[in-house]
Amino acid sequence: MRKLLVLLGVAWIAVNLYGAWLAVEHKRPYDLSWLDQPGSKETVGEDWLHGWGTGLAMPFAVAAVVAVLTVIATFSGGTGKLSALLLTVIGGLCLFYTLTNDLTIQRLKNTKIEHLELAVISATLTVTGLMVLFGFLTVLTTPKTHRR
Repeated sequence: MRKLLVLLGVAWIAVNLYGAWLAVEHKRPYDLSWLDQPGSKETVGEDWLHGWGTGLAMPFAVAAVVAVLTVIATFSGGTGKLSALLLTVIGGLCLFYTLTNDLTIQRLKNTKIEHLELAVISATLTVTGLMVLFGFLTVLTTPKTHRR
């Protein structure tokens, strides 16, 4: 389970980085339904680095945290289990972020336009969902360690 979780963490980082690059190229700012104001087309890259992310990717800080947690998830024992738990929580938050982004909803409703963006959104949802599932299973199946 743990190796699969690590693979999914690496895949999530790759999809997120590609989504960020594509969002900057296509000028796709974030438009989150729970924020008062959407991002600007002129500052998509800056928003990814320092703000709320883009229409196709989580913020850079989240990608960095996932990268660190993915490395820590390779450890055995309680540290790896805690990392798997945190990856599960972050994955759930990423699903929420992606599904509350208006660009995601638009692309999922109209699949005939912007096939590449739809593919990135689909990959994000799939990899993130699997990361949550296998993170949860890793937490459940990791044996408890006993100290003497």
